[in-house]
Amino acid sequence: MAKRDYILHNFWWKVTSFLLAVIVWFVVYGANRAEGNVIGRERNFPNHALAVLRDATDKRPIRVTPSEVSITVSAPVLEVTRLTDTDIQTFIDLNEIDPIRKKAPIRVYVPRGVKLERMVPDEVTVEFIE
Repeated sequence: MAKRDYILHNFWWKVTSFLLAVIVWFVVYGANRAEGNVIGRERNFPNHALAVLRDATDKRPIRVTPSEVSITVSAPVLEVTRLTDTDIQTFIDLNEIDPIRKKAPIRVYVPRGVKLERMVPDEVTVEFIE
């Protein structure tokens, strides 16, 4: 086969394959760029309410101090602007209380693509009211 035939044999198939490869490359490169390489932004939720997770049979009244937490998250700019207070879940689990100190850690769930930067405080005091 002559060297010229390497290029000209099935020329339009080769051009089509090259164009499809370029399109796929832009799609993959654009997806990677949108996931993490775009400059992100932080957003603060200062008075986010805490939920209490407990057994259904546990009817004891409790006092949680403090009852609100300050959350700071970061995400790409588009996601931060769409983020609302209800998208972030903060709660304490009564099964995780330290019996000596009467403290429980705060658990936080944020949507995919959002990163928890800061949380103040990181634990609360729980009192069982008699």
